[in-house]
Order: sequence, then C-alpha cells, then structure tokens
Amino acid sequence: DMALENGDAKLKAALDRVFTDIVNRKMYITGGVGSTHTTDSCTVPYDLPNMTAYSESCCAIAMILFATRMRRLECHGRYGNLIERVLYNSLLSSTSLDGKAFFYVNPLEIALEERDREVAVPQRKKEWMPITTRVEVFSCSCCPPNINRMFASLADVICFDGEDHAYVEQWISSKVASAHGTLELEGEFATKGVMTVRSSDYKAKTLAVRIPEWCRKLTVRSGGTEVTDYERRDGYAYFAVGSAFELTFEKFCNFLCGVDAVFDRNFPVVCYFVAQKLTVGNRDKVIL
Repeated sequence: DMALENGDAKLKAALDRVFTDIVNRKMYITGGVGSTHTTDSCTVPYDLPNMTAYSESCCAIAMILFATRMRRLECHGRYGNLIERVLYNSLLSSTSLDGKAFFYVNPLEIALEERDREVAVPQRKKEWMPITTRVEVFSCSCCPPNINRMFASLADVICFDGEDHAYVEQWISSKVASAHGTLELEGEFATKGVMTVRSSDYKAKTLAVRIPEWCRKLTVRSGGTEVTDYERRDGYAYFAVGSAFELTFEKFCNFLCGVDAVFDRNFPVVCYFVAQKLTVGNRDKVIL
C-alpha cells in the first residue's frame, strides 16, 4: 500500500524480490506457505516437508492479500494465477463441505501409520504432527473467522478497475459492479472450463480477462461467432466488447513434481487439472 501511494520504486523492487522468493522457493504446489510449526513461518529455500507442513490457513489468506496488492502495483496475470491456485487448493482444503469445521494447518500428506511410531517417547517430546480431522473450535481460533472473512470478500479479487477498462481476474460466477459498468460472470469454470461474460451498461471499449496459467488454448465467442482478433499480453486477453462473450478454456492434465533442491525427497507427483491439483503418487512411482 505504501509503495503504491508513494510511488516508491525501491520498496516495489523489494516487494518483488520477496514475492518471487516465496513463490519460487518457499511455496507448496497448493499455494500453501509456512513450512514449520515452530515459528509458523518459512525457513530456508526448498524446505518443504509434506507430513509436517504447517501451511496455515491464515497464511494462505495472507498470500491472497499480498498478491492482490502486488496486482495493484503491476498489471500482470501471475498475481491472479497465484490467487486462483490458493483459492482452489490451500484455502479450499481448510474448510469442510458444510462450512462448520476447519483445518488450522494444511499438510500435503497425512500418514496415519506414522502417528504412533514414537511409542516410548513422552507425549511432550514427541514429534509434532498436524491434526487429521477438521474441528470447529481451536484454542487459538484465528483461522475460522479469517476464512469466513475471505469468502465474504471474494468480490475484491474477482475484478479490478483500470483507467480505461475493467480486468476480470477470477472466474467466479458473480455480478460485479465495476467503475466501467456491471459485469455478469456465469459458467462452470472449475469443472468444464466454460465462462460467459455479459454486460448491458459497460461503457469502456475494451475488456481485459486473465488467461489461467494452465490454459493452452483460449476460445472466445460472441453471438455464436468465434472471436480471433484480440491481443494477448502479460497473461491477459484484451478484446473489444459486445453484449456477451463466451470463453472456453481448454482443459488438460499436466504432471508436475518438485525440483531436486527440495529437501523432502519423497515429494509428490501432482496431476494439475484445471485449477485444482490432485496428488497421484510420488517421485519414483506414479499411481493412476
């Protein structure tokens, strides 16, 4: 906020370095951050254990807030990509389907057979392990209200206003009142990769939409006719608007694994499907 308000280039450069360091060297594939429970923080680069990952739910929210403010400093799709990753993975896993129970920490692996191996060790000296089921109340219940607050403020990350036009950042079905007019987003983004954008009072001549990092092909239709005359720049597609557009994102499965520098050598192979990530095995053996 200070870098934006004061136009502080040095502070912006420092923030860039911090953001890049976290995303490239201290973040889990789920978008979770904070690998140690001892100080609820990041440690050295690539220290990303699976079973003892802290990856606190509040930290996931903090990364969304950090990326949101970085997006205000710089118009680039990488910030929206990170927000999407956290929303569909690290943050989403923290809450039960009925919205009544929560994880404080979000490990990448829960191995029940590891829980009772220290049978001769006093309870107070046993290795710390995260809980295995979501609970309604914690002794320090900071995460549940923060999660509720985050879901209640999703409108802050769906659409940004530029000087000349609006930017659609997150593909969430909604009705957004931008400075350039009301935008209606509707579709099944996470399951089918299809979204429709409509407006009856949009005043700008251009609309910019973020192209997800996993999208190999973006198909845009207006009135049933495919639109091919649009500009792609820094993770966004810019096109002249009509009354409605139908955007189709080509879905695909991509397999990712951690870099060799990661300390935990049993890091998973991840099936990267649309915005959600499913672990299907480990580095040496993939189980489909």
